[in-house]
Amino acid sequence: MPLTKEYLDEQLTKLSVQIDDRFEKQTQLLMGHSEEQIDKLAGMVRDGFEDMQEKDMTERVMQIENDMKKIKEALHV
Repeated sequence: MPLTKEYLDEQLTKLSVQIDDRFEKQTQLLMGHSEEQIDKLAGMVRDGFEDMQEKDMTERVMQIENDMKKIKEALHV
């Protein structure tokens, strides 16, 4: 088979299509993985925020209880 310009162009086109297909598949895999990681990160942020709110409430309840204790002591109750 002689190496003609047409043959080389055809082979180059096939190779280009194969590379484009691989690139498209890799891009789809990467996007899927990125979305998973974004979801995980969002969950971690949400959980951390909920933990902070819970700790803030716990600290606030402790402060209120401490204030009530001081009030009771001051009133001799």
